[in-house]
Amino acid sequence: MNLLPTGMNLIRKARRTGQGGGVVRRLLCGCAVLGFFLSGLAPALAQNPAAAPQEEDIRPPREAVVIPETGAAKLSRNLLLLALLAGAGLGVWWWMRRFRPPGALPLTPLEKARATLGNLNADREALTAGDLAEQTANVVRYFIADQFGIAAPQRTTEEFLRALTTEGHTPLQPHLELLEGFLVTCDRAKFAGTEFDPVERYALIEIAGRFVQAASYTAPPVPSSPS
Repeated sequence: MNLLPTGMNLIRKARRTGQGGGVVRRLLCGCAVLGFFLSGLAPALAQNPAAAPQEEDIRPPREAVVIPETGAAKLSRNLLLLALLAGAGLGVWWWMRRFRPPGALPLTPLEKARATLGNLNADREALTAGDLAEQTANVVRYFIADQFGIAAPQRTTEEFLRALTTEGHTPLQPHLELLEGFLVTCDRAKFAGTEFDPVERYALIEIAGRFVQAASYTAPPVPSSPS
């Protein structure tokens, strides 16, 4: 509805009649001004999209966009997964060895020898030279028996070394020089009364540990099949 012509007509009528006094005239003038304002504002309101109700979006949902994985990305992902699995496996292995309850798994010959040598090392100053030499030599002899099946504890040092040198092939061949020097030193303390100073006591246990560590990497001999 266009209120502008109506308001202007009311103003002209009031001026012609001169009736109603100043209050009516002011009222009519105010209505005319309001009609003029609303007549200009109505088209703008009709064209304002915010005033119109929004239509419901009935379009179907879009499909997810899949970005293809490159070969380098696959390789990196697989390497990362492999590294995580390897790290988890090593962690479990270390935990089982570190916190293994007694009797859960049998100790290897190397583990038994190292544990016994550790105890001897803690008591090396309290033992006599003969006792220290005998117990340290027994650790090495029993390690050889457990690791290679050689009857080292039942033989004297001379018999044992002679058997090793006369055999055609022995797994201890790469370590014979170290083993012979160690056993001879132990015999001198056991039978000749040789004394050890603190440095020699430590060196005796250190040589035994070095021998069992090196010999543990040597594969035991494979039994020959009967002909």
